[in-house]
Amino acid sequence: MLKILVVEDDEQLLFIIAKFLENSGFEVLIAHNGVEALFILQKNTDISLVIADLVMPEMDGVELCSKIRNSQFLKNIPILILTGQADIYNKSLSFNAGADDYLIKPVEFFEFMLRINALLRRVKKQETKEKTNFLNFEIDKKNSKLIIEGREIYLTMTEFKIITYLQEKSPEPVPATELLTKILGSEKGNQVTIRNHIKNIRNKIELDPNFPNFIKIIPKRGYIFNF
Repeated sequence: MLKILVVEDDEQLLFIIAKFLENSGFEVLIAHNGVEALFILQKNTDISLVIADLVMPEMDGVELCSKIRNSQFLKNIPILILTGQADIYNKSLSFNAGADDYLIKPVEFFEFMLRINALLRRVKKQETKEKTNFLNFEIDKKNSKLIIEGREIYLTMTEFKIITYLQEKSPEPVPATELLTKILGSEKGNQVTIRNHIKNIRNKIELDPNFPNFIKIIPKRGYIFNF
């Protein structure tokens, strides 16, 4: 049974949403603000979806989104904002903070369930990709070759050096400045150059470059080779 965390400070609405989700076959956990929600998320690593209000005491929905997305262990959990704030400003804040979807109260429960199922399908698809990606991945340093599932992937020498260096440093993140120094031999180079090389590598090795599994970025710390 999939777990859904509902974060809502309105007790009556919280009860209605929780009951609806339970009747739809989900296990429901509840929190009244972002602080409670983070505590529950840390104790329950198998939560499949977070549904959160925006306006809440102690920690609002936008800050909760940011905290989740900045956590190495929570960042992949989908977030659905359910709020009475219909203005574009709050929508922009929410999506920029990491929300995956945004619904306005009062919600029609049929649409509510459609949105929930769409987010859960996306997660399942992503998990399947991650499992597939890690089947056979070989870095042949002697011959400067990258082989995935028995197929050689063409990389430029710079791209190969980057992925090799990230693999050697794994699981530690590597700042772009360090890649500039170690790979390109420049301490003051433009970090955009590194981002472009990473983008090119992702386009060649990821099943979906928009949702990278091999080369991830940890905010303010750098790139990490996730293998």
